[in-house]
Amino acid sequence: MTAVIARTDMSAFEYNNVSVINYPAALLRLADREGIAGGALLKDTDVSKEDLEASDGFVSFELYKQMIVNAYQYLKRPSLGVQLGAELGVTTHGMLGFAALSCRTYEDAIKLTERYFIIRFPVMNCQLIKTESFQAMELNESIPVGEVRQFLIESIFSSLKVVSNDLLGDSSSELVFEFDFPEPEYSEYYRRVFGNNVSFGQPKNRIIANNVLLQTSLNKAEPFSYKLAKNMCEDLLTHIPGCLSVAEKIRKILRGMVTDLLQVGTPSLNAVADQLNMSTRTLRRRLQGENTSFHEIINDERKQLAMTYLSETDLSVTQIAIRLNFNDASYFARAFKKWTGMTPKIYRNQNKS
Repeated sequence: MTAVIARTDMSAFEYNNVSVINYPAALLRLADREGIAGGALLKDTDVSKEDLEASDGFVSFELYKQMIVNAYQYLKRPSLGVQLGAELGVTTHGMLGFAALSCRTYEDAIKLTERYFIIRFPVMNCQLIKTESFQAMELNESIPVGEVRQFLIESIFSSLKVVSNDLLGDSSSELVFEFDFPEPEYSEYYRRVFGNNVSFGQPKNRIIANNVLLQTSLNKAEPFSYKLAKNMCEDLLTHIPGCLSVAEKIRKILRGMVTDLLQVGTPSLNAVADQLNMSTRTLRRRLQGENTSFHEIINDERKQLAMTYLSETDLSVTQIAIRLNFNDASYFARAFKKWTGMTPKIYRNQNKS
């Protein structure tokens, strides 16, 4: 395993397989406080404590993964992920943390977090899903992370809760946390960190904020600091090799709109091309190079929205068809069966939460 890696040394593939050095360093500090020698936590790696105390850089994700495995072995604490995340304050997240702290509203802070999430957590992916009544930050793997998946989700979400406490004060108790894994034996520890709005065995891992909470003005808002920190985040983002494919950029644009974005008509290729600062001809060519098309992306978003409506709402099939801009319910039902192999009714019966 390699030690500290410089950003300029990485290809796009390699960037998706690293960890920002702050997080393994924080895990090492936690272990030190618990009386676990650094050598034990760094067993089967070739990194030193001095490497992890460097002010910048990355380590391979496999190295961080080994440290997590070692930490569970020596600390014997199942709630380790939640505990570590609760100790990661705003400053641990670098310029992203400072930018979030300086935002005008909580909605601005979560939008900023979604955009620059990759500069802090390359192996995970954060998507912002917007509906008429709330916004949800959804967490997924960018690469398979194996046995440490729950640890990463717990540590990231508990850290975001701590940051939200700093931004919102007592109002952060209104945040809702959903996890896709079964309720762990230490769920009472969850409630001490996350509050009472926690549920397990859900379809997705996400943090949900209602519209009132989103519009909360932040007491620490500071426009000049925000602009400075945001510009530094943007600079870091532009230096990430192959950060996002064109298809991924389009999906992010679509998901930044209201959930029933197709109700007012299918977003045009021209409008999306303008947002990406490229011609429609170039956009088509780039998508062809990624083995997809604008039409396929739109249909996939329709599919994802349809599945969400069927599993998470009581909207009728006709109402869902209207929201997704289908001519009628029967046309929508045929399209849905083509997408999933099931009728909307059968899918709802099998997946309704």
